[in-house]
This record gives sequence, structure tokens and C-alpha cells, in this order.
Amino acid sequence: SDASVIGVSAFRAFWAHIFLVEPLYYAAHRWLHLPENMKSMHGFHHLSISTLPSTSLVQNFHEHFVYIAVFGPAFLAPFLLFWEMHWTIIGAYLVMFDLINAYGHMNIKYRHAIFTSKYSPFQYLFYTPEFHLGHHAFFRANYALFMPIWDHMFGTWRAYEKTDTDNILPAKQQDFVFIGHNAGLAHFLTCAEWDIY
Repeated sequence: SDASVIGVSAFRAFWAHIFLVEPLYYAAHRWLHLPENMKSMHGFHHLSISTLPSTSLVQNFHEHFVYIAVFGPAFLAPFLLFWEMHWTIIGAYLVMFDLINAYGHMNIKYRHAIFTSKYSPFQYLFYTPEFHLGHHAFFRANYALFMPIWDHMFGTWRAYEKTDTDNILPAKQQDFVFIGHNAGLAHFLTCAEWDIY
């Protein structure tokens, strides 16, 4: 039945992501940081030191092909092994991937003990925006996609603490918060994420 194929496909895509995509991404991301690749491809993404969710979508044209090769095995490997993969799982995987990737580029401080305690497995199994901000700040650390365990295993993990928001009032004490850009298309095209110059 369709529902059973969806369930099995989701299960297989999840494990393919953990055991194929995560280590492939770690290796490819380190490769992208070689000087010649950083200059020709990945440096464009690193123009953003202070990241935004949209930074997660900013790559050089050629770099997209690297990512297709790295992310594709999440659904291609199970398909080639078992000759089934439901289209809804491919779509859901891509949407969730983009949402989690945008979360990692949010430029926020998030320090819950579940992610920061040395006794919590989550510090190894799921990243925080601060972890990825460390990558954009240090360039030679925190290469992992969503699972920092790879950086811990290969000695590239580096602690990073975002401090530029320490003086902001707590949410209950803030009088007014406005988030918006109403400067039209001209302003949009000057954002670092879209400006190719």
C-alpha cells in the first residue's frame, strides 16, 4: 500500500541521511575549504560572516552540483538498493533539509543544556545556530552538516559563543520589535546574499 511505502521510504531515507549524507557532507565541506575550492566556489557562501536564514541557500553555481552529489544519496541509495522510494519522502526530505539548514544560519544564541551539556548526546547528534556560526567565524572548524559528531570525531569541533546579543533586553522587557524590509527590489538586490559583486 501507499502508506507502507511512505513509512518504509521515510525510515530508509532517515538512515541514509545519517550514514551516507552526513559523512559525505563533512568530507565534501572540508574539500570545499581547500584554498582553490574556497576561492572558486565556497568563498561566495562565506561572504556572510553574520549569517541569515537565506545564507543557507547562497552557493556558487558549481557548488550546487557538489551538493546534489552529497544530498542525493538520502533517497537515491535506498531506491537503488530496494527499488522503491516514495515521491512524498523526497519532497519532505528536501523541505525539511532546507528548514533545518536555514535554522543553522539564523544567527541566534541558543544554549539549552540539552545541546550544551557534555553528558547530552544531542550536542553530538544535532547542531545549533551557534555551532554553525562558529564555522562562519573560524572557517577551519565545525564543518558538519547537522550532526557535530563528525567534528568531534575528526578534531575539527570548536566551541563558539555568540556574544553580540548579550546586552539586548529580555523579550518580556522589550517595548517594540520590528522586522521587515520595505525598500523595494533595489534594496533586496543589494543584500550580500544576492549581490554577486
